[in-house]
Amino acid sequence: MSRTDTPNAGVPRGTRAARRHSPLRRRVDRVETRARTLLAVLLVAGGGWAAAASGTAAYEAQHDIVRTQTAERAPFTATLTGDANGTTGRLGDNAHRARVVWDDTDGNERAGVAHVRADARAGETVDIWVGPDGRVTDRPAPATSAPLAGAVAGGAAAGAATAAALAAAYALRRTCDRHRDHLWETEWAAVEPKWSHRQTN
Repeated sequence: MSRTDTPNAGVPRGTRAARRHSPLRRRVDRVETRARTLLAVLLVAGGGWAAAASGTAAYEAQHDIVRTQTAERAPFTATLTGDANGTTGRLGDNAHRARVVWDDTDGNERAGVAHVRADARAGETVDIWVGPDGRVTDRPAPATSAPLAGAVAGGAAAGAATAAALAAAYALRRTCDRHRDHLWETEWAAVEPKWSHRQTN
């Protein structure tokens, strides 16, 4: 038989094409390769879309919160009417509170309770934020929280898509390996008697 009559003649050895047309390559190997390629495409396309969609949604939601809080809350300078009291908790020094007074935009004196430093004393001033109901509240969320929320949500979506793709690839590999083992066992069961007979002769 000439070289041109042999299987895969003209296909350079060691190339991807040669491996793809190798007579040792089973149908299950080709199926696994195609399925892995499909998973990769889905991960790039679907994972990218999920990350972009989740990131955009989180960014817009947080941006609305920032805009609303910035519009509704106003900064004031208040005066402590008593020393700070309380214990340090999860807010650190700001877990301490003190009663404060301030003048609103109409010049009326208002009173409330604000988070202050642990060593704050009566007569000191402190910056506070007041909500639309006239009560002391937290400062508005910073503008940087919107892109941060988008990045976290997008990253989480991308991570979830990657984890799902890896799990699918692992399950695919396990399934194909079981099928390959079954094929080897079936073929060996057919060949082993002949092989054993040749070894004894």
